[in-house]
Amino acid sequence: MNLSNWQFTFLTLSILASNILAVIVASLVFILVVTKVTGGLWDKYKRKRRALLISLALEFLRTGKDETKLPLKDLRRPDTWIFKEILLELSEEASGIEQSRATELYEFSGITDKEIRTLRRSWFWWLRAASAHNLGQLRVKRAKNDLIRALSDKNIEVRLEATWAIGHMGFVDALPLIMESMSHFFKIAALRMDAFIFEMGAPALPLLMDLCKHPEWEIQLLAIHLVGEFKDPGTLGVLLPLLDSQNLEIRVAACKAIGSIGDPKGLSGIIPYLDDAAWQMRAQAAKQFGRNRFTPAIPGLLKCLEDKAWWVRLNAGEALSQMGKQGEVALKKALKAKDRFARDMASQWLDELEVAP
Repeated sequence: MNLSNWQFTFLTLSILASNILAVIVASLVFILVVTKVTGGLWDKYKRKRRALLISLALEFLRTGKDETKLPLKDLRRPDTWIFKEILLELSEEASGIEQSRATELYEFSGITDKEIRTLRRSWFWWLRAASAHNLGQLRVKRAKNDLIRALSDKNIEVRLEATWAIGHMGFVDALPLIMESMSHFFKIAALRMDAFIFEMGAPALPLLMDLCKHPEWEIQLLAIHLVGEFKDPGTLGVLLPLLDSQNLEIRVAACKAIGSIGDPKGLSGIIPYLDDAAWQMRAQAAKQFGRNRFTPAIPGLLKCLEDKAWWVRLNAGEALSQMGKQGEVALKKALKAKDRFARDMASQWLDELEVAP
């Protein structure tokens, strides 16, 4: 191929590339224009329809008259989106009879059926999660079985939203299923389940106490954490024996839960564990004594300043630094200890006390 042919080919390709680029640019401009026009029309339509729909909803919440809700039956899809948004907003502040009427409108308008279908069949986890949350927020009790099935969803977010919905509606009998569903996601569940369980209130506590004895340690671990968050001294009868479990994680969790409760009887029960064979237990016990400023543990904490495990020494020193004048006196006493590690740790925490305002 001679030079002129190469030049012709290059020119042809350049023109083709320019045309393709021009088409792409024109297409993008067209899409942006259509999007802006469509968005403007949708905003205008939404404002107009929202004003009407919210007035009907508020009227029904106030009076409960059937004729008020008749126009809300079989809404068109765009109106359904708008109305669902309205009901979710109203339900956040509604209570008593108004809450029941909001749920009634959710059912009457057909939105509930759509949400349940989405929860059952949608391929997209975020839509399933949103449906679970909405059903819980509107307190749609007939969705209970579908929400329980959602506890087995492959996606953790769907499980968490289903858990919240079940808790929000007070289905305490579903608590064992929730615990079984979430036990394998302990770190995530522990961070986010407290609020869900507290939605159920005090009736959940007896079931949680039973689950502290569950044969599956993951379920047991999560139950212990949640029992501790209730801060009820009446649970100590269940928690104290768990300090001698064969599973170290269970023992540490029980120690932490007892510390969360902060009852003197429970704290006295963990003093012997400052001498436990596992350094994790010694460290956790020391931490809980400091958290509660439990001065009867001072003799044991002084001994822990000589512990071979750095974490135990650190937690013991910090615990003493949190116990006011008595703790400060104990740390000064440790400065004269024969053990070099005890002297170093005591010095470190005394320096911290001097720096603290």
